[in-house]
Amino acid sequence: MKTQTTTLPVTSPALTIRLNRHFIACSAAVACVAGASIPQQAHGAIVYSGVKNLALPTVGNGQLYLDFVLGTTHPFIPGQSGLDWDIAPYGGGLTNQSSYALVTVILGGKSANLAPGSPIDGSSTFFAAAGGIQDVDIADHTTGIIGFKFNPNSTDGFNPGANSTPTNYGWFRLSVDTVTGGQIVDWAYETTPAIGIAAAAVPEPSALGCLALGALGLGTMRRRRAALAA
Repeated sequence: MKTQTTTLPVTSPALTIRLNRHFIACSAAVACVAGASIPQQAHGAIVYSGVKNLALPTVGNGQLYLDFVLGTTHPFIPGQSGLDWDIAPYGGGLTNQSSYALVTVILGGKSANLAPGSPIDGSSTFFAAAGGIQDVDIADHTTGIIGFKFNPNSTDGFNPGANSTPTNYGWFRLSVDTVTGGQIVDWAYETTPAIGIAAAAVPEPSALGCLALGALGLGTMRRRRAALAA
């Protein structure tokens, strides 16, 4: 009996390269779409402001009211109330007006200057100077990171809103300068209550994962091309 054999068609090197490129691109697209569709569960989601460099008043009782959620600010207006705000630093960036809606991580009686990567979570020591002043441990002409826990439902710093307890962790970067007034450089916070955040942490861009996968695919194509040319 004659044995039947099947012969696969021979694919040219150029066609092989084009097919490899096609399948790698398809795999990268599928992986990126799948990754984007997976809901974040255990670690919540970080909201980052981007670099803002919000100018602070120079001296006295001048304040800058800042809403971390909306990213909006208001200048200090004597006698005006009802502003949306979470924190209101005073002149020079040396102090901040803590509130019922926000408490800061402290060390030695001051809002601590945290090293990047420091945890801000349930193990941190917080203090709320409700309606008062809380000094910050950041030297003049330098920049530091302040950790905080706040209530994103607050309509303003003295009205807790739907949830009366600060629940979300975050950080803000403060540049202190008693001459020029200093700046709130940027900030970030976790949208999921009780989920900690690292000082200076920002969201991980999913695009980087896609770019890495694409780079891996290009490397694979180069190796196969070299093997075909050998």
